[in-house]
Amino acid sequence: MALKYENNAYDPSSGNAVAFNVTMDKEPIQEGKYEGNSTMKREFSPSPKSSRCNEKIFQILGLLASLFFHAPAWGDMADNGIECSVVMEKASFDPRAAFPDFKLVFANKGEKAVRLFDDFYPLKERGPNMIIKIWSQGNGKKGERPTAWYLPSYQMERVANLMRFITLNPGEKYEVPVKDAYLLLTCLQPLASGKIYELEVRFRDGYGDPGTRREYVGKKDFIVIDQTPR
Repeated sequence: MALKYENNAYDPSSGNAVAFNVTMDKEPIQEGKYEGNSTMKREFSPSPKSSRCNEKIFQILGLLASLFFHAPAWGDMADNGIECSVVMEKASFDPRAAFPDFKLVFANKGEKAVRLFDDFYPLKERGPNMIIKIWSQGNGKKGERPTAWYLPSYQMERVANLMRFITLNPGEKYEVPVKDAYLLLTCLQPLASGKIYELEVRFRDGYGDPGTRREYVGKKDFIVIDQTPR
């Protein structure tokens, strides 16, 4: 990296001289080179600190580009026209940070109204009634086992007059927030910095459409990257 300053407008007879100081990583400025009365040039060599910073920036940019081309936010389309997707609060975070909250989004992309069974939080004091898994995406392939997962650890006896439903007309959507997600997940191994993972959320609906059991699946890729200042 080189830094050059040229004052082509300076006239020694005008008295409009300009003074300035430059400091880079506490290293002394090298001796300047002067040409005539109007030009001053100074050259600087990169420090090890700036080199490490540049390497980290290129690493982050490379991961972001890989995430962009690998799989942007996408959803699973059910046979009734409902698209299920996941929207994360953060798609890139430090491995030491808590896993971010997210939303499970249902959008009616069909031409008819669709009814969903409102069974996302049957027990307010317990976790959501959905399956959450985190998969490693090493070399563009999903791992054989999830890195972290959550399964609802309760069963409910359904009472017909207490069951609630949500009707989505064409073009409408419904969002289910999942708060404090980090408290729900059981991590089989820690999330590693510099890797891409996939968040997969499944919701099973056996009552929205009488006689039909459906499983809605939403997925979202995210990056774990060390964000410690250097």
